[in-house]
Amino acid sequence: MGGPLEHVIAAKAIAFQEASTQSFQDYTKQILINAKALAESLMSLGVKVITDGTDNHIVLIDVQTSFGLNGRQCESALSNIGITVNRNSIPNDTNGPWYCSGIRLGTPALTTRKLKTREMEKIGKILYDVLKATNHIDKDKTKFFTDERVANKAKKDVEELLQGFPLYEELGVDICTV
Repeated sequence: MGGPLEHVIAAKAIAFQEASTQSFQDYTKQILINAKALAESLMSLGVKVITDGTDNHIVLIDVQTSFGLNGRQCESALSNIGITVNRNSIPNDTNGPWYCSGIRLGTPALTTRKLKTREMEKIGKILYDVLKATNHIDKDKTKFFTDERVANKAKKDVEELLQGFPLYEELGVDICTV
C-alpha cells in the first residue's frame, strides 16, 4: 500500500511555505490580472473568448468561429512566429480532440517574465493579426497559409516585445518566444 513518502511531505512543506509569501501572492494576482487583460484585448478585437472572459490563468478562444480555422492550424501558425499556445477542445466542438476548434492561452509564463497588462494588449493584437492573416488550404485540417508580410512583422514584434523581459535575467540569457 505504501506509507508517507518523506520527499513528498518535504516538497509540500516547501510549496506551502512559498505560497504563504507576499511575493508569491502578488505574482498570482498579476497572473489573473494579465489573463483578464489578454481576454479583454482579444474580445475588443471581436475574438470569441469562451465564457466571455476569464476568472483564472487561462484564456480559451473559439478560433473556428473567430477565424474559420481549427486549433491545430492556429497552434502551428502562432508557433511559426514565436508564440506558444495549445490547441484545445471547446464546448460542442465539431473538430474532434485532435484538431479542436479552440486554442488555450496561459499567462503564468508571461507573468514570470514580468510582463504586465500593457504587454498583454500587444500580445492580443499580435495574435489577432496573425490569425486573421491565416487561411486554411483546400479544407485540409492541417494545411494553412499565413500572409508572409504579417507573419514577418509579428515575429519581429514578438522579439521586440520580449527584449526587456529576459527569460533568465540572472544568467543574461534570453529566448525570444512567448
